[in-house]
Amino acid sequence: MKYTYFQDQFVPTEEAKVPTSDRGFRFGDGVFETIRVENGKLYNVDFHLNRMTKGLMDVRIPLNASNLRGIARSLVKKNKIDRGFVRIMVSRGSGSEGYKPKAKHPTVVIETIEGIQTQPDSAKIMVTTQKASAIANAKTMNALHYTLALVEAEENECDNAILLDDDGYVCEVASGNIFWIKDNVLYTPSKKLEIIPGSIRQKVISLYKGDVVQGDFKMSRLEAADEAFITNVNLLVMPISEIVALNGAKGKVFKSTEKSQKIKKLILDDIKSTLG
Repeated sequence: MKYTYFQDQFVPTEEAKVPTSDRGFRFGDGVFETIRVENGKLYNVDFHLNRMTKGLMDVRIPLNASNLRGIARSLVKKNKIDRGFVRIMVSRGSGSEGYKPKAKHPTVVIETIEGIQTQPDSAKIMVTTQKASAIANAKTMNALHYTLALVEAEENECDNAILLDDDGYVCEVASGNIFWIKDNVLYTPSKKLEIIPGSIRQKVISLYKGDVVQGDFKMSRLEAADEAFITNVNLLVMPISEIVALNGAKGKVFKSTEKSQKIKKLILDDIKSTLG
């Protein structure tokens, strides 16, 4: 039997039911974190819980997140998860007057996902018509623009999509952050842009053995790169094979993934050294 943490207790997963009045269901009014599990341990958990704490403050949901670490660990042990993910979700709770919140108690749901799916060697991506929009520097439940970007990517036989802001600056991809390498310098969009800085993004920046430049870049800078890759807790580091151009324009094919693969090894080595 698998368990889910729901409103202060561990319950059989099939019994964990959020009411339709919950604002997370109604309006996407909440935040969440997805934490990687390796060898039964939480990877980079401090980053995730710090981001959740800040996110809760940003969206004004009154919840002390200090006990979520222990609960997540207990759930991983209870469900015997050796490798997979823990997903922590906090909504504002039930109670609304139109959009106006009347909820008094947040809803907390923590679940585990067993296993990590095998991923392709590289990703083909495109520029989506959806614009970058970070409501807060946190993973909010309100993620429709990411969903639509991925739908658009699938319609164009791509794996992911780049989101630009209104000024045409590269921000992120629909399910992660983006990096590129030019002459051994690592580039990534600045946190001042409309992005959600991810845990693997932070790890890549701290582990990379070379210069890292965070800034405001147009597509021309990305298209001039030697290599490019996506980061998130599922993929870790996914090399980009091609940026597909629509409407007959010329795209960009990346012929090498060598440096991207070396960066992925840095992350794998860090997981091994910190979690065993």
